[in-house]
Amino acid sequence: MHGRSLTPLIQNSKDWEDRYFFTHHVIRDFDTIPGAVRNQQYLLTMKGKDKALFDLTQDPGQNFNIISEFGCGHPIS
Repeated sequence: MHGRSLTPLIQNSKDWEDRYFFTHHVIRDFDTIPGAVRNQQYLLTMKGKDKALFDLTQDPGQNFNIISEFGCGHPIS
């Protein structure tokens, strides 16, 4: 992970800084999800005007889109 030791994370240390990762695919023919933002707990995916938000701690399989709980977006069906 960018040259950082995973020891604090493995040992459940409170000293693990939450980080955000951004992805964007440029090749449109290949895209299934052209953009995403994630941190330790959430994953937000964007496809056109559709958005999906997943709580990765409660739903690691990304089965339940919770974006409507926040009153925004057009959920991916």
